[in-house]
Amino acid sequence: MKSVYDNEGGFALILALILSLVVLAVVSGLLYLITQGTAMSGYQKRYETALEGAKGGVDLVTKEIIPQAATALTSASALSTLESTLTTTYGSLQLKFPSSTTSSCLLAKLTTSTLTGSTDNWQAAGCTYDMEANYLINPTTGAVVPDVQFVLQGPTAAQNFIVYAKIVDTVVGGTYMGPDLLGAGVTELVSQPGQQAPNIYRIEVQAQRQQNPDEKSNLSVLYAY
Repeated sequence: MKSVYDNEGGFALILALILSLVVLAVVSGLLYLITQGTAMSGYQKRYETALEGAKGGVDLVTKEIIPQAATALTSASALSTLESTLTTTYGSLQLKFPSSTTSSCLLAKLTTSTLTGSTDNWQAAGCTYDMEANYLINPTTGAVVPDVQFVLQGPTAAQNFIVYAKIVDTVVGGTYMGPDLLGAGVTELVSQPGQQAPNIYRIEVQAQRQQNPDEKSNLSVLYAY
């Protein structure tokens, strides 16, 4: 009697298992990519929302708050009056000056250059200048923080954004005498005693979701006034 062993069934089973594993790996990879893509889209959407909040904060600070503050703050004691006026005007924004307890700081930032040589002009006003220190650059931390804050209202309370703004560097302008750009890009040396150079402010702005501070955006602004 002759025995014949047929192993083709075993090979077919092994091959089917291998193909199943390959298909499973491909499907798992596709599901992972889809899941990650969805998550990244969500992250990007939340960041864009925070970024728009920061941009809105910059507009309000530079076009409304600083011009009014620069006009109204003739003395440190005038800050409480300014805060009251702005609070009435922008009541829904819950606007406030957390530095009001040391209001001379904001007045110094608006009216004096940060440094004269190695002299810290802000120190006497209660707002030490140190561009390398995180407590100054970050508008939400430090001894005097921020200069102003307000809430941008969303459709629901969960979508509100708090905006913090702080002036971290100031160069006071004055009478300008020097090169003046004339015509088609031609520079000529002229003297114009009546021409005024603006004050230059560096402002740090941060917008963060009120109920989730991890959703935030930061902007650094150079503003001439």
